[in-house]
Amino acid sequence: MKKKIAILLYKYFPYGGLQKDFLATAKELLSRGHELKIFTRSWEGDIPEGLNVMQLGETGFTNHSRNKRFVKKVFDEINKYSPEIIFGFNKIPGLDLYFAADTCFAKQAHNKNTLQ
Repeated sequence: MKKKIAILLYKYFPYGGLQKDFLATAKELLSRGHELKIFTRSWEGDIPEGLNVMQLGETGFTNHSRNKRFVKKVFDEINKYSPEIIFGFNKIPGLDLYFAADTCFAKQAHNKNTLQ
């Protein structure tokens, strides 16, 4: 069943590991016929054919303030787009799916002693 999917990513640059995972996932979703709209603060490099990318800008003095403004802007835009799934590659409130790529964090969290 084909879905309308919003994909959120703070920042795209061609050589990041998370960005490579995002791009491979987006291409696979496209190949399966899903409708995608990518929301990001900024995009560095060429935009692959078939990707609908909306750059919302980077405003704010700190990374935290830029992320906070992005979240507000992106959900204003998502409400207009009305996707069936909101899929994020960064920790953002309101996601339906989150791509947790940080295996180091996963291992650390799994081995953490909760009694400490």
